[in-house]
Amino acid sequence: MVRLLYRYVGYFVVAFLVTELILFNFAVFYGYFMIKGALNAFRNTDGGILDKLSSSQSIRSLLEAAKDGGISKVLEETVERVFLISYPHNNDENSYPTLTFLGIDMSNAGEIGFIYRRIQSNNFRFTRLVVDIGANDGLISSNSFNLIQLGWSAILVEPVPSQMELAKINTYRFVDRNPSYQNITYVQAAIGPKDGNTDFIVTDDLGTMQNHFAFQHNHADIGVRNKMTIPVKSITVKTLVTQYHVPKHFGILSIDAEGIGDSIVHQFIRLGYRPAYIIYEALHNKEPIQYTIGYLKKNGYTALTKRGWNYIFEYKFQKGSN
Repeated sequence: MVRLLYRYVGYFVVAFLVTELILFNFAVFYGYFMIKGALNAFRNTDGGILDKLSSSQSIRSLLEAAKDGGISKVLEETVERVFLISYPHNNDENSYPTLTFLGIDMSNAGEIGFIYRRIQSNNFRFTRLVVDIGANDGLISSNSFNLIQLGWSAILVEPVPSQMELAKINTYRFVDRNPSYQNITYVQAAIGPKDGNTDFIVTDDLGTMQNHFAFQHNHADIGVRNKMTIPVKSITVKTLVTQYHVPKHFGILSIDAEGIGDSIVHQFIRLGYRPAYIIYEALHNKEPIQYTIGYLKKNGYTALTKRGWNYIFEYKFQKGSN
């Protein structure tokens, strides 16, 4: 009887070990194919890191859940708590250690880091202002967030009320309250062909963030389950620059306007505005990108590079700020 019991126990142990081995190998292969799929996504996707990560539905769901103030809070409690201490080289009693804080480039594909390195290496005399058209939540893939951290003034233009509220939350703690030093303006409107009110299509998909005018035909939101039409305020570039006193020569113009970015570029140029750098998303615009490049070249711009979905242009005549 005891021998029989030992035999059954032996069978059970062998069966358990075999099952464990099968499950372990399954987990290894599953992990391998997940990593392989993620690497293929990084290799084949043309956008920035968030575009590549959000190609995975599970990661996309995580980002969507974290977008509602979660990522901002995580940064606040982790990276923003870390700093480097630099001690003075002399023994002057009036010299104190200085703190250097760490940061993360929050732009889609490192656009801001790329531009800022050029700014530091040049005699930059433009007004340190970023005009961010299509600011979204002011954090994820933002071309203005890091500049606000660095003390730049900003005009954040975003038509969707929920995203504008998030932009205020995500940038508020970095704003110097002395208006003579730094001024952040939040413009809840879409930049369009005329002033007034219009219908706007809003999707809740973080992987695309393709909100756009209802009169546009946008292939990007086909298949998106949750979308709705809301009324928004629409203003022209002329109204924007006049009402908010935008100088003719300012630091960075970022355009993520889902199909009308070419029109916005032309409006700025025709009105005589020459920002030092233009970050331009060409997706869904009617005007071919080569035409836009040629148009900007005629008006003093050099096409520097493409980072993710964005083309970066630099104004070659670095005149003093107005």
